[in-house]
Amino acid sequence: MAERQQVDDRGKRRKKSYAHGPNKRRADTRELCPGIRGILITCNTQERQCLSEAYNLLNEYGARLYGPEKLASAGKDAAPSEDDGDDDDIEAALGKEVAALKQKTPGQRRFQSIRSGAKNVIFVRCSKEVDVCRLVHHMLDDILTTKKAKARFCQRFLPACDVAYASIASITEQAKRVVGPH
Repeated sequence: MAERQQVDDRGKRRKKSYAHGPNKRRADTRELCPGIRGILITCNTQERQCLSEAYNLLNEYGARLYGPEKLASAGKDAAPSEDDGDDDDIEAALGKEVAALKQKTPGQRRFQSIRSGAKNVIFVRCSKEVDVCRLVHHMLDDILTTKKAKARFCQRFLPACDVAYASIASITEQAKRVVGPH
């Protein structure tokens, strides 16, 4: 009898461990939200290959237009000069390194993928230094002059200068900002 009660208690504990509340979605920085600029890329069914191909193309043409990508952590990885002098110098050097590590934010890449929420559609966010329209135009001009197809999985590259909510007021406001300079 006591064995049966232990088995039942153990079973109840297992059931309790599986009972969770509804999943709450966390605010993610990799989701599409207003104010982001980037490139909307369409593909057939192979999104992973399309994304890697898009990164290769965007990094290639981004390096041509804007120079090689400079990561935020690249300058901080340099080896500090070591002084075999006093303990104060070592403590000061360690204090500087700790302060630098605390201030260090995750390196923002020039191009980052963001969940679009649509099937076979990828959105790649661009950093502020990149002019999205100029980059896509440069890519298409180069493909037109060289007559070489550089994309196998990507179908379209659509520049998105800015993203807005799907309401009439936000779209008209966004259109005034985007179309004004052109």
